[in-house]
Amino acid sequence: MKLNEKQALAANTIDKNVLLDASAGTGKTTVLVNRYINILDKGNFDGIKNEDVLSSVVAITFTKKASNELKERISKLIYEKAKTDERFKAYYNNMPFASISTVHQFALKMLKSLPLLAKIDPRAKVAEEDEAKLLLDRAIREALEEKNYDDFFKALGKNYDDDFVSSFNAIANKTMGMDIAKLCDNTKAFLKEINNEEKINEAINTMLKTIDEVKGSLTQRATLFKMINKHEAALNNLKNNGISDSDINLIKIFAYEIGQNKKLEDKYDSITNSAIYILSALEIAKLDYYDEFFNLLESIHEKYKSIKKEEAILDFNDLEILFRDLLKQKELREFIKSKISYIMVDEFQDTSPIQKEIYYLLNDILGKNRLFVVGDFKQSIYAFRGADVSLYNSVREDFEKDDKNSTCILMNDNYRTGKEIISSVNKLFNAKMRGYVDLEAKGDIVNSEVKIINYIKDRERDDEARAIANEIIDLHEKGEAFKDIVILVRNNNSSEAIEKMLKSVNIPVYNNASISLNSRDEIEDIYNFIHYLRYEDELSLIALLRSSVYALDDDEIFTIKDRDEFKNYKEELNLYISMKDDERLDEVIKTFIKNTNYTEKILHRNRAPQAYANIRSFINKISSYYDSGITNFENIADALLASRNRSASEASYISENDDLVRIMTIHKAKGLEAKVVICASTNFRKNFDNGFAKLSGDKIFLRFKDLYANFKSSQEEDNLLDEEEKKRNLYVMLTRAKEKLIIFKSKGSAGFTLLLEGMDGKSEDANLEERTLEAKKLDIEESMDDLITKEKLQWQSLYAPLPSRAAYAYDFNANSFKVYDDERDILEEGSDKKSLGSAAHRFCEAYEGENFDEILNESAESYKLSKKEKELLNICAKNYEKFYKTVTNAKTYKEFEYYYIKDDIIYTGVIDRLDEYEDHVEIIDYKVTSLDEDTVKNIYKTQMKMYVDAVKNIFKKEAKAKIFILSRDKLIDME
Repeated sequence: MKLNEKQALAANTIDKNVLLDASAGTGKTTVLVNRYINILDKGNFDGIKNEDVLSSVVAITFTKKASNELKERISKLIYEKAKTDERFKAYYNNMPFASISTVHQFALKMLKSLPLLAKIDPRAKVAEEDEAKLLLDRAIREALEEKNYDDFFKALGKNYDDDFVSSFNAIANKTMGMDIAKLCDNTKAFLKEINNEEKINEAINTMLKTIDEVKGSLTQRATLFKMINKHEAALNNLKNNGISDSDINLIKIFAYEIGQNKKLEDKYDSITNSAIYILSALEIAKLDYYDEFFNLLESIHEKYKSIKKEEAILDFNDLEILFRDLLKQKELREFIKSKISYIMVDEFQDTSPIQKEIYYLLNDILGKNRLFVVGDFKQSIYAFRGADVSLYNSVREDFEKDDKNSTCILMNDNYRTGKEIISSVNKLFNAKMRGYVDLEAKGDIVNSEVKIINYIKDRERDDEARAIANEIIDLHEKGEAFKDIVILVRNNNSSEAIEKMLKSVNIPVYNNASISLNSRDEIEDIYNFIHYLRYEDELSLIALLRSSVYALDDDEIFTIKDRDEFKNYKEELNLYISMKDDERLDEVIKTFIKNTNYTEKILHRNRAPQAYANIRSFINKISSYYDSGITNFENIADALLASRNRSASEASYISENDDLVRIMTIHKAKGLEAKVVICASTNFRKNFDNGFAKLSGDKIFLRFKDLYANFKSSQEEDNLLDEEEKKRNLYVMLTRAKEKLIIFKSKGSAGFTLLLEGMDGKSEDANLEERTLEAKKLDIEESMDDLITKEKLQWQSLYAPLPSRAAYAYDFNANSFKVYDDERDILEEGSDKKSLGSAAHRFCEAYEGENFDEILNESAESYKLSKKEKELLNICAKNYEKFYKTVTNAKTYKEFEYYYIKDDIIYTGVIDRLDEYEDHVEIIDYKVTSLDEDTVKNIYKTQMKMYVDAVKNIFKKEAKAKIFILSRDKLIDME
């Protein structure tokens, strides 16, 4: 490929530091490849042995996938050069040793070459992110169990549960490598400094004075007017007697709940800022808890280090810190110069501070003119992984100052996207993004288009999914291949609804942004198997019997429970319990799957290929523990079970040439392009931050139950940074398309909605017509290695005997809006099962953390439950008790009866449970059912939507609906 002027300049400038500012679609990978070849051809390799020349050219990529792709492209070009240049024959043969990798792979390679100086165990293995999280969780739990932290939990309004451990994991991970004692000192010094009695009194007087000044200018409907009237006595008491502990809630009202008024904005700001200062200063009373927190954090770090040393494990933070420290040893400079000649860093906008330090140290050793970085500040979207976009701009400033050794090059000629799309993107971001430079359309695409499709917010999920399906049908009928269409979403929350809709109308689709692997039924079955192997508990056994493995319904389970047949199942499983002492867990699971014909039993599912890939991926994950040197069954089982509620991506079962529509997140699409890009779920909402500690520069603030002004202020600073990153996410999303950019947009202000105002394009309303494509039979080619062979994929296997859907049909809620099919109606008649559902519902209504057995017995007696029904009720009750303990910082309403009028229609109903939080309300609806998740969602979606609409209307807050399957301890999110 012939390079343009800017590309050639960047590829050929190998005697200076270069910052290549490469906008979307401008060919940065082409530059990287050509520059690599130019260095091999014309570079200065003084002090490098001939056999080390290739490996001395270091190219750092952001992901392993990008490393492999870059290595492949470089190999092809070297192969061509080798036809006429003997040197490149040697380079081609040595390509397996090329230093093209992620920064962590490169750091490990260098550290292992000098294990004594680096002070690492030569046996050390590198833990992947999920493995490191589990080890850190273990350290947190060990630290928390060393003493009683009840008062600390109470001050935070938290319980010692998985959510708390997860929150602590986040702050512990962020502070790796930091001086905890210094963080503590800085935080306490700040709290002492703002606790100035004179300034506190000044803030009180300012707040009260401004309230008096503004009151006469307010309408009686104004929130502030109502607050002043309601709390007039308390405000007078504050004025006359000064502040006391009982005034904290009053101050919080005027800090956060007075609303807004543009005409009186200065007055409102004066009130809220004064109130926030008072609350911030009052946090001095929490110093003892801060001491406790920092001591605990220090202990966690030490335990984590000890665990890693014991297991001979390094995490990614270790690699960066150890490599950075190694480079600071002056006696190693000559060794480094004998091994490294040039450094190239891709995606530099997503670099962290310590990584930048590593690159600068290396460049300093090499003579301060061997560093090449390429990136685009507009595409920095990995702040959640420690990336700091300001570093990119600081390097630009450094290079501009040192023009003798450095240069900066801007590439903005876009070869990917049509000019109509480019023009629209330029117009949007010129108005939204500071420092934006227009893209220039230089590609050969003749016609391109931007289409904006509007849909109604009240029915957004259903409407959007249906409209997307119709748009894809239109595109396909006009000749577009499915594989040329990509749907991009900001996060995976809505991807499943889109996937389900596309499948329902026979559009082939692969969801790369799908829900967690761990939430899939086939993986839950394996988790239940592992749990039974570990603890031999009855709950796991019953869950296994009810799963697709044995496919018994609850009647059958309790009919056989006291008979020999039940013992036979236990004896069958005892075979695997004895196996686990001699065999690897992954081999035990393979044997279990083979003996139970499990793979054949899941072939009836629409998503059978995905299920196979998920099982294989999960077994590979277990195998990785053995590869890392962790071989103890209990340790592996505990680690797996601890990660049960964590997110993990589903395995891929497709190739690039498969004719399917792809759904993926913006982060996974970075660096990719597609002929047609559909931007979906642009009205996403930010996930609720349930953390209790916030790192703010060189300090950490805690969110106490009663005082959280400093935490909230640092959170708002993060929100400002999030808004900038949101713009960069949108830029990445809109610059993936080559010919067609289709944006689905609703009304409102969430997500990208406001940012998209002013986007040029053809605007039309969503097509909600119910259409479908003619179904095509897809062949299942995916094999499961030794788990499944093609011989097993027989016609009769597709119809292996499985329980009728009727076998799973009971579902009870005294107040639910039900829609049943015929099978369910037949089974509902009578019926003892209704009594069981009502008894479970009664228990949940009555239980308040005490008198478990008494309430359980009363609930069973009230509905005259049989022995087997009591046993199932006990399971439901224990599951509810566990859920009850997880709810904190919420006001709970049980049997919430609502009544409201909208559009002349009266809406009434009773909701099982509402948990009201500061910024949203969670609806919990109890069920006792063995129906699968998709069926439950389909049956109750209308009921849940009615509840959400009611709660939003009454509480004036966002609402989330969940169904709690009491019999299976499963919360289903009804988004």
